[in-house]
Parts: sequence; structure tokens; C-alpha cells
Amino acid sequence: MTFAENLRELRKKSSLTQESLASEISVSRTLITKYESGAVYPTEENLKRLAIFFDVDIKDLISNDDQTILALKAMDSMNATNAIVSIIVLVVSLGIFVVLLIPIFEYGHLITNADGSETLVHGVTSLLSAFFKYGNPLAFIAILCAFSNTCLSTASLVLMDSKKAKIIRIINAVVFGITIVLSITTMVYGYQLIRTEDFQMNTINNT
Repeated sequence: MTFAENLRELRKKSSLTQESLASEISVSRTLITKYESGAVYPTEENLKRLAIFFDVDIKDLISNDDQTILALKAMDSMNATNAIVSIIVLVVSLGIFVVLLIPIFEYGHLITNADGSETLVHGVTSLLSAFFKYGNPLAFIAILCAFSNTCLSTASLVLMDSKKAKIIRIINAVVFGITIVLSITTMVYGYQLIRTEDFQMNTINNT
């Protein structure tokens, strides 16, 4: 017997109306109607509630066909969640990539020369350029990690149903954690670096 048939039989044996059963497991009467007509399959949570209420095993509520459908529903739900997570990681990684690579950080300060004249140092730089000026590879490593996340997230979306997708998601999660730590460190340290008085990329002499 199908889940719909089992539910209807159990309800009638318990002398319950659809409305009273709905009240017992905290769902709408309409949902119980849809369950019994086979139009809708229950969520795992509602299936457990029904099994507990009727004091039966979940296996006694559903048939083999029902199990297949529920498994497919769970798989679809998991795939949807994985897709959302992959998209979030992809967007954040691209954002990090842009922030570290694009010249958006402005600096400016006066330097007093040995002869008493002043030099106005100002300009706009990227964090990557700022770190490269001092031979520090931190920003470059962060960019590589962010780029890796964009590739891994894209692969995870493309290979959603593949056996390799799970491994890719695990690697992506680990790399993403490293990317976040490196990016935050790069931005904080890079901002402090750019704000120091001896930082300069371009100079304009004031006479």
C-alpha cells in the first residue's frame, strides 16, 4: 500500500477526521487531504510526527515507491542547498578578487625632504600592487585562493550530481576558509600599510 492509502486507513481506524489529525500533528487540514490523495508527499519531519502519533514505524507508513520518491525529494533539496552555498561562495570569492586586484585605495601625505622642501605623495593603488611594492606575497596568495574558490564553486555547480561533487565541495569549503582569513588579514594590514607616511607609489613635487 502507498503512503496515501496507509495514512487514510490509519486515520479511519483511529476514528479521526482529517481536521482532527491535522490538529494533532500541527499541520493544515488541506495538507492532510493532499497527503491522502497522493498529491503531496510528506517532509521527513511530518513523516516522523505521523509515525509517532500512530505509534508505527516509518517503514509501515510508506511503500518502496514512496521511499524512492522521498529519497529523490531529499536529494533535490540537498542539491538545491549545495547550489545556493556554491553560488554564495562564488559571489564572495569574486568580490574578494575584485577588492584585492582593482585600484580603489587612495593615499596622500606630505614628505619633508632633506633640503626642507616638501613632496606631496598621493595616488590610488590596489592592495596587490601595494604588497608587491614591499615584496610581500600575502595579497597574491589571497587572490589565488579566491580564484581557486571561483573555479571550485563553478565545478561544483556543473558537476552537481557527480560523485566528484562532494569532494569538490569539501575542498572548496577548506580553501574558502583559508581565503576568508587571508583576505581579512590582507585588507586590514594593507589598509594600515597604505596609510603609513612612507608609503608611496607615485609622487608629485610641490615647489
